Amino acid sequence: MPGLVVATPSEAFAARLTEAFAGAPTPPRRYWREGLGGGDPDAAVLELTRSDPQVVAVGPAVDTEEALRLVEAFDAQRPDVVVVLVAEPSVQVLERALRAGARDLVPPDAPVADLHAAFSAALEAASR
Repeated sequence: MPGLVVATPSEAFAARLTEAFAGAPTPPRRYWREGLGGGDPDAAVLELTRSDPQVVAVGPAVDTEEALRLVEAFDAQRPDVVVVLVAEPSVQVLERALRAGARDLVPPDAPVADLHAAFSAALEAASR
């Protein structure tokens, strides 16, 4: 499973996603630094794509407005990267995420099997 970067301050979520892909040749990689979510979204895209990921998960524990700005920056700068927003689901957040360019909205407390299914689908879409 090459190419999944998790942009989140939540070590617990990153651990759950790693668990979802236990045994994969390349586990998901968590990347976060203070100020990443609230800074320049274009610079954040450059920073998050240094390793040339296929999929970037944004969140949880990232302010929704900041996460949506980051999703929009990915859509504008790196449309080849599939972005999945990890946030509390609602119709409003889903609509805004899809308009911003996210492929999916995943609840942060989704069961590990659902995380595997959602991110496997995102990786499959990225490989097409």
